[in-house]
Amino acid sequence: MVKRVLVLLSTGKQGRCVVETLSGRHFQVIALARTAQGPVAQQLASLPNVSLLEGDIGTEESANSVLVRASADGPLNGVVLIQRDEYAVKDGEVEEAKRVVEQVKKHHVGHIVYLGMDMSTTKETTIPYVENKRRVDALIRESASGENAYKWTILRPSTFFENLTDDPSQAGFMITLCTKLIRKPAPWVSTRDTAHFAAASLESPGTFHGKTIPLAGDLVDRQRFEEEWLRAGLPKRILDEVPESAVIQALEGTLTYGLIEFLNSTNAEVDIAHVRAIHPQVVDLRAFLEANKDVLAASLNNKQ
Repeated sequence: MVKRVLVLLSTGKQGRCVVETLSGRHFQVIALARTAQGPVAQQLASLPNVSLLEGDIGTEESANSVLVRASADGPLNGVVLIQRDEYAVKDGEVEEAKRVVEQVKKHHVGHIVYLGMDMSTTKETTIPYVENKRRVDALIRESASGENAYKWTILRPSTFFENLTDDPSQAGFMITLCTKLIRKPAPWVSTRDTAHFAAASLESPGTFHGKTIPLAGDLVDRQRFEEEWLRAGLPKRILDEVPESAVIQALEGTLTYGLIEFLNSTNAEVDIAHVRAIHPQVVDLRAFLEANKDVLAASLNNKQ
């Protein structure tokens, strides 16, 4: 039987990869988009086994409407919960998750897969972004039992390799942020590998139910990044193109700025050997740069 899955925030970086991966694995995918006419939404609509659903889950009424329409052709086997960063410094992220959980139970959805973040610590922090993720984690776990119980899987990705390629003109900024301002070895992962784990969780709920899995394909510090960057033949000047002071000035007051201190004060919990045992093709820094060096080089050389 073909499984039917609703993907929230389907037009974002993670959502696109999840939709594409599920489509390729023959799920019936309902991709939620605020507007069905956007270029990313239209690209997703062209994929096999994908249908667009226009709407949002910003209120109880709209969330119910989304689940009603998504379930019109049959019950949903799963919901993939991805959230916008703009909610992360407010309670909006938690309130949105509450609405999703309520509708999942109301409409008898079988499984929630939540793409959160690698919090790298069990201790509470003073950072709203981190604490809201923790609250959503707890909400999903604690609401799963009882009437209309559901299965759950929590995936905790980290820094995305794609931050280097989404806008190569900003690669220097991202390199300074991720390898200078963040002074500890940091976990990095590809959105494709995150999507793989989301799909695997829905394919094998018995295996992944009740699991919280930090995701990374590599632990990267400044020295390692420089070595792999130069090994790929990418321009050395980019490594120091953007000074730390410029990045700090640009980020001051943003949620990313608060995360810098958090990441420097904690150690990554991810077990890359465990991740690789489940998904042997998980991408590390060398593989990612090798696969994307031509695109990066062309863009970076055009900046000269």
